[in-house]
Amino acid sequence: MQKTLILASNSKRRRQILEKIRLRHRVIPSFFDEDQIPLSHGVENYSLEVALAKGRLIAEKHPKDWVLSADTSVYFKEQHLNKPRSLGEAEQMLFSLQGQDHIVTSAMALFHQNRVFSIAHFNRVFFKSLNSDWIRYYHSTIDVLDAAGSYMIDGLSSLFIEKIEGTQESVMGLPVHLLEDLIKKHGGQLCDFSDYSLQSP
Repeated sequence: MQKTLILASNSKRRRQILEKIRLRHRVIPSFFDEDQIPLSHGVENYSLEVALAKGRLIAEKHPKDWVLSADTSVYFKEQHLNKPRSLGEAEQMLFSLQGQDHIVTSAMALFHQNRVFSIAHFNRVFFKSLNSDWIRYYHSTIDVLDAAGSYMIDGLSSLFIEKIEGTQESVMGLPVHLLEDLIKKHGGQLCDFSDYSLQSP
């Protein structure tokens, strides 16, 4: 991509993922109210609809730019686990996940020149058993009220996550391994190799 990507998100972790792959971008947060999308829309549709709504607000103002938006949702036993509203709710939420597996869905939408393509990626996360003291200690190390499912995949959570069927970046909030597919649908390329050449030593 020759132009700078607009990330329609204020997520620190999504910025970190784009920085990790060295993709030039600037941030214009979308302040779409996610409560406008009914949770009853299901695992895949909810995340896709929120990602599309977030990006549309920014893309309408920047139709010639590449605009990337995303949404991540946590589901356990057919229930949507949003960001907790209190520390008590966060503790109860994480305790319910201990020793169990749950689904994390991350959806992306890429807007460019009045066109949009979107995709959702599913991850299954397996937790070890936890006790209340461990949960309270863990919650003291993160901004838990900003964490869907009351945990964040990086940091100390690696001590109680047994395994992930999916990718860590997707659970963090951006299935970046699928980004090139969306860019190609728009007729673009993630990497422009025209400035590079191989030379013999």
